[in-house]
Amino acid sequence: MPPDLDFWLQNGSVQDGDSNAPILLNQGRRAWLVLSGGMDIFAVRLADGRAVGVRVHLFRVPAGQAFWELEGKADRKVALLAVALPETRLAELGQEHVRELARQPAAAEKIRELLDKWLSELSRVPAGLRPPPHDCLFLRPGMSVALQPGQTATSRQGVVWVGLQGGAAKPMGLDDLPPLPAGSAWFPLVPGVWLEAATDLTLQVWATDDFFLRDLTWQALTNFHGLILEGVVRSRQQVLLVAAQKNLKPELNATLGLGYGGLQESGNFRDYLNSINHNTVGLNYSASLMFKYPLGNNAAEGLAAQKLAQKRQAQIQSADLDRKIRSNVLVTLEALTRYTAALKKAREAVALYQRGSCR
Repeated sequence: MPPDLDFWLQNGSVQDGDSNAPILLNQGRRAWLVLSGGMDIFAVRLADGRAVGVRVHLFRVPAGQAFWELEGKADRKVALLAVALPETRLAELGQEHVRELARQPAAAEKIRELLDKWLSELSRVPAGLRPPPHDCLFLRPGMSVALQPGQTATSRQGVVWVGLQGGAAKPMGLDDLPPLPAGSAWFPLVPGVWLEAATDLTLQVWATDDFFLRDLTWQALTNFHGLILEGVVRSRQQVLLVAAQKNLKPELNATLGLGYGGLQESGNFRDYLNSINHNTVGLNYSASLMFKYPLGNNAAEGLAAQKLAQKRQAQIQSADLDRKIRSNVLVTLEALTRYTAALKKAREAVALYQRGSCR
């Protein structure tokens, strides 16, 4: 249990986990610490802001670890859902208190560890994840690097936060995830998670402390969650499409059976050594062959076409996600520019006042 538990208890709230009241992780910017028990994390579809349909299990958050909640987009069709195990207790902490806790030297390291673990678990979710290439460039906070198309980069240790100053990148080298466009500041990388340059790419690297101090709206986590959920959607669409297309192919099934009959009618093992065919002593066998050909299978063809259309729709939604991420980043950067200008004016006013008071 973290040494800063008293801070969580004093500034947040403690509640019992209820499997019948799961937590939809798109309602606000909060961190949840699991005090006991555990929480299963699922991906779910949304309809009218509620979780519907089949839950896709992603991973489990055990006691002593944390999961993070963010404000979801109104038009997002998928979200993360946390479901409590028996005897689970949780401590909830709002965004402002999390930022305050991250500024305390004694607690900052633990907060970084909790966030590192959460991001690491999320990063394993997309199907087809490959380990970093052997020639992957290791990033450290404070670096500014330029990559050529095909070159890759990852974190050497812990979480680093990269901003794309120019170019585009593919997360974990996955072609079925939308590429990150230039201007996507504050995207996290952990060891094992990497970026591949899709074009000439310039990266600026920051530390987790910078994330807590500068990314006031947790836009980086929102971007990361969105990309992971998009990966889940696209992976499931691909699986359903392949299954539907397989139903259009001929199918040949062969079955073989092998048995052995009893030795004596009065033997003690008669009940256990029965052959496949009755009244047959010794080795015996059976075989069957079944062939299916989907001639004129309109239903299967229609299902395959439907899944293909759904996959194409997901690709369109991916492009839309790219545009939204770019827009959100630009708004965040503009706000940061205004705050920097206001701070500069305030410092100039203080300096002017101090010079006047000295006269």
